[in-house]
Amino acid sequence: QQQQQQQQMTRHKRYKNHSYNHPQQSNKIYNNTNDNDNTTNNNNNTRSSSSTTTTTTHAQKAEQLLQYQIDLYHKLNKPSHLRPNIKAFTSLINAYSAIGNAILAEQTLQRMKQEFDIQLTTWAYNTVLAAYAKTSYFGPLFVHDLLKFKLNQNHNHDDDDDDDVTIHHYSDLNSDSNSDLNSNSNSDSDYLDSDPSTWAARNAERIVTQMAKNVHTLPDVYTYSSLISAWANCHKQPLGAERAQNILYTMTSAVMNQQYLSTDDDKAIITPNVVCYNTVIHAHSKNGDAKKAEAVLQHLIRFYSHMKDDDNRNLLPNTQSFNTVLKAWSKSTSRDKGKKCHQILDTMRQLTAVKPDIITYNTILDAWRNSIGNIHAATNAHRLLHDMEEQKDVHPDVISYNTVISTYAKHNIAYQYCLRRRQQQQQPQQQ
Repeated sequence: QQQQQQQQMTRHKRYKNHSYNHPQQSNKIYNNTNDNDNTTNNNNNTRSSSSTTTTTTHAQKAEQLLQYQIDLYHKLNKPSHLRPNIKAFTSLINAYSAIGNAILAEQTLQRMKQEFDIQLTTWAYNTVLAAYAKTSYFGPLFVHDLLKFKLNQNHNHDDDDDDDVTIHHYSDLNSDSNSDLNSNSNSDSDYLDSDPSTWAARNAERIVTQMAKNVHTLPDVYTYSSLISAWANCHKQPLGAERAQNILYTMTSAVMNQQYLSTDDDKAIITPNVVCYNTVIHAHSKNGDAKKAEAVLQHLIRFYSHMKDDDNRNLLPNTQSFNTVLKAWSKSTSRDKGKKCHQILDTMRQLTAVKPDIITYNTILDAWRNSIGNIHAATNAHRLLHDMEEQKDVHPDVISYNTVISTYAKHNIAYQYCLRRRQQQQQPQQQ
């Protein structure tokens, strides 16, 4: 007991007398200067110029605290109770992912493996993928982090071929429609100048390739959900949406054909969920392609019907799935948009587990209002309004009534215009 007390006292003295200061108390270990007065002045200047400088984010504070722990770990001769573990690194990765800084997220992932030989997990990779899915803009600091990351990557992986973006087991994704995205001539600098979101999506595929090579980090449905989201958010459209759709359809094809990422692990079959489908539907809808958005929705319904009851719980189309397609048709230039929306509503009602909401009905009403040239548009909109009034779960709101009133007024003006045009054309014939 006396020896244990002496060890505790010695450890307490080492903690008390070590030359490092806590990052919340001082910035000494992160600045080149050793002058405490300069640190205080810098903090005061930061407070006075807070309106013109960027506020330190929570991710930066998390990074400082982890670096403080690492420095302390090495300073005290690497005691086991101070060794950073996977939870600390994954928390920092998650912080970077929340702000969309995929470079620092992946750099932290590599540091966890290289410096501390921590076994990487699928969840850690998925967090990095989520960061790449959010990447759409390269600020100056992001470019600086990218250059540092690329230099470190080239130094540590001179002979690594992981830059190939062909997904393991999903090599048939390289179709002719995506040839522009698969071109090896597109370097990182090209995407920095043109489209950072495309660069991020390509890197997301590179990470999925790395995951598939390790039995401990096999991709799961969240992996491919982030990958699909990365391509769906790509600014290079419609190629990004097509790429996301190809990944989704390849996943469903693998499930239908019982193909495995690993022949030794039946759990390697990855069944997409409704989130994957909704992401692709939203991508087509955002591009104004209502036909492709509806085609993906119909594919979801067929795939849901094909799967067994135990396997299709995460494949049930939800209200968002239908509302996104309805919005795409409502904003389209088709003259039959109102009719198409009504057909989708009928399909929605056939799935008893999916209930239309107020957004569903108002979107269809808006489609009828914009159906110029359909003489029955106002009547059909008014009939749908009566249908809403008889519903138990959904009732019309002010937008519903305003839309129907606007439909009558808009189509009456169009009718009066067509009537005048017809009268003008008949007058010369009578003369």
